[in-house]
Amino acid sequence: MPCDETFAGDALFSTSFMDLTALDTWSSLSRALVATGVLLCIGKFIGSALVGRNASVYLQLIVGVNCTGLLGLAMGWVPQPIPMLLMIALATSIVLVGIVRECSTWKIQSQSFERSWWVSFAPSLHGWTMPKICGIFGVLITLGPALTYPSGWDELVYHVELPRRWLNERFLSVYSDLPCSALPSLPEVICWSVAPIEHLVAPRLIGWVMWVNGVLLFRESLRTVASAITAEVLVWAVVASRVSLMISANFYVESFLLADTAALCSILLVPKTMDRRSLHVAGLVLGGAIATKLIAIGLAAFLPVACWVVWSRSTVAVRHFVFSLCIAILFASPFYLRAWILCGNPFSPYFAGWFCSDPAMLLMSDFHHELAVGNFGISGWQGFLAASFALAFARELYDGSFGMQWIALLACCGFACYALTNKRSSLIAKQKELTAAFMLCGVLYTLWFVSSQQSRFAVSILMLAAFASAIYMEELKHQTKRALLFCVGILTMFSVPWSNSGYYLDSWLCVLKVFSPIDYIRDGVGDSYTALAIYLHSEVPHEDKIVTLFEHRLAYLPLGVEIATPYFQTKYFAPPQIPTSAQSIMEHLREHEVKYLVLTPTPAGPDVSTRFIDAQQEWFRGIDECIASDKLKVVWRSENHVVAQVSWD
Repeated sequence: MPCDETFAGDALFSTSFMDLTALDTWSSLSRALVATGVLLCIGKFIGSALVGRNASVYLQLIVGVNCTGLLGLAMGWVPQPIPMLLMIALATSIVLVGIVRECSTWKIQSQSFERSWWVSFAPSLHGWTMPKICGIFGVLITLGPALTYPSGWDELVYHVELPRRWLNERFLSVYSDLPCSALPSLPEVICWSVAPIEHLVAPRLIGWVMWVNGVLLFRESLRTVASAITAEVLVWAVVASRVSLMISANFYVESFLLADTAALCSILLVPKTMDRRSLHVAGLVLGGAIATKLIAIGLAAFLPVACWVVWSRSTVAVRHFVFSLCIAILFASPFYLRAWILCGNPFSPYFAGWFCSDPAMLLMSDFHHELAVGNFGISGWQGFLAASFALAFARELYDGSFGMQWIALLACCGFACYALTNKRSSLIAKQKELTAAFMLCGVLYTLWFVSSQQSRFAVSILMLAAFASAIYMEELKHQTKRALLFCVGILTMFSVPWSNSGYYLDSWLCVLKVFSPIDYIRDGVGDSYTALAIYLHSEVPHEDKIVTLFEHRLAYLPLGVEIATPYFQTKYFAPPQIPTSAQSIMEHLREHEVKYLVLTPTPAGPDVSTRFIDAQQEWFRGIDECIASDKLKVVWRSENHVVAQVSWD
C-alpha cells in the first residue's frame, strides 16, 4: 500500500469524537481501564507461558506486553475487518483462560496472603516497610496524569494520532505527511490494538503501567545485590529524577525502554544460575526494546557483555547467547520491514541517503537529523566530557535532567572503578557485575552522545549507574554507607521538581471531575490551540481538506487534517522545486484540493531546526503575499494560530 494513501475506507471515528467539548472524563477513563486491563491480562498470559510462572510477575508482564505488540503488528497486516474480530476473540479467550489458570493458585496463595498482607504494608520503625508506604504514596501521585487526557507534544503529534489514523484506515500505514509513522512504533501498535476500546487516555495509562513495572522490577534486582535500605534509596534516586517523572507523566516510549532495561538487568546482571530459557527471554526483551526505538540498539550490548564478563564461566555455551541475539533480531525486524516495504527506508525518516536518491526524502531526512542532533546537547570532545556532569542540572540543554543525585551516583561509580584496581578490595568478588555495568554505560553513553542528546534517551544509563552504585555501597563500612545514602537521599529530595506539584493536583481534580476535560487540556496545550480545535470542529465542514503549517499537534483536530510544513514532510511543498512565490503556492494548494490552511505566525515547538529556519521563513513570505492579495482569506485568528480559506477563483 502506498505510504501517502490517506484515510481509506469508512471512518471508525467520527470527527466529533475528538471534539474537546464532547469529552467525558469518567467515560474515557472507564474504557481506558478496561483496555489496559485486557492488555495486561493478555500480557500476563503470554509472559507466564514464555518466562515461567515462577518468574517475577513484573518480568512476565514486560515480556508479554512486548509480544502483544508483535501480535498486533501481524494483525495490522491482515485485510480488515477480520483482524479486529480476531483481536477481540483472541483477547476474550486469553483473558478467560488466564483467569481460570490463575484461579487454580488463588486457594493456595490466599491463606499466606491473609497472614502477610498487614505485615507487608503496615508502617514500622524497625523494619523497612515505611518505604512501601512511601512507594504507594508515590504511585498514587504519579497515577493522576496517567488517568487524564494527553497534552504533550509527542503525544499529540503521533503517539495518539497514529493509532487513530490506523484504526480509521484499518491498516498500519506509513504517512508521508507524518514521517514519525515510519518509526518502529511497538508502543503505538499496542495502543492501536486497544484503540477500539479507548485511544485517548489508554496510551498514557499503558505507558505509566510499563513505567511502574520497570521500576518495581529494577527494585527487585537491586534487592538481590544490596540491602533493603540501599535498594530503596537508589530506586527513589531514579524514580524521583526529573527525567523519570517526565516519562511517567506523559506517554513517552522511554517508559517501555525503562522497563526493558530493568528486565535485561534482572536477567543478565543479577547473580543467579543462568539457563537457556533466561537467555531466550532476554532476546525477546531486547527485540522489544529495538522495536520501540532505534536508539535502543545500544541495549544489544547487554548480550555480548553478559556473555563475556558475567557468564564467562557459566555452563551456558556462547552459541545460546548468539541464538538469543537472533531472537531479538527476528522480533524487531518486522517493525522495520513495515517502513521498508511501504516507503523504501527501514529507518525512515533517518538515513534516507542509504536507501534512495529522491531529493524530497533526502532533504526531509536531513531536516530530522538536524532536529535530533542539532537542537540538544553540546558537540565535540568538550561536550562529550561535560555532558556526563551537565545531565544533573542542564534541563534546557538536554530536555530534562537526572537531578543532582546523578553527581553522587557518578562519584560512586568512580570510587568503584578505583577500588577495582586494588586486588585486596572486597569489590573484587563483584568485579564481573561492576565491569559489565561500566562497559554498558560506556557503550550507551557514546551512542546517546552521537545521536540525540535528550535526557530521556539516556534513562538506561541512569539505571545502570544506580545498579553499579548499589553493588559498591554494599562493600562499604556501615557508617560510610549510611552517610552516602543520606547524601543521595538529600540530593534526590532537592532535585524533585516540586514546581510541577500543581500539575499532579490538577490531574486528580480532572479525574474527580472538579476540572472539566477542556479546562485541563487547555492548561496543557494553551488557549490558542484549544480555541483552534473547537473552531475547526464546529465551523469547518468535515469533508473539506485542512492542512497545517508549523502546528503538528493533530490529535484534537478533526480526523483528516494533515501536516504541510516544508522540509518536515514530503507530501506537500516538497523538492525538487519547493514553491515559494504566491502564485506557485496557490497552484500547489489547489492541486492538492486544500480548502483550509492552519498556520502559526512563526515556527514553534520542538520541530524547529535552526539550520532550515531561513529557508522556511523565505517560503513563509510567499504565504504572507497570498494573504495580502486575498488568495488566502483569513477566516479565524487567535493569538498563535490563523485559519485561512483557499480561494479557488
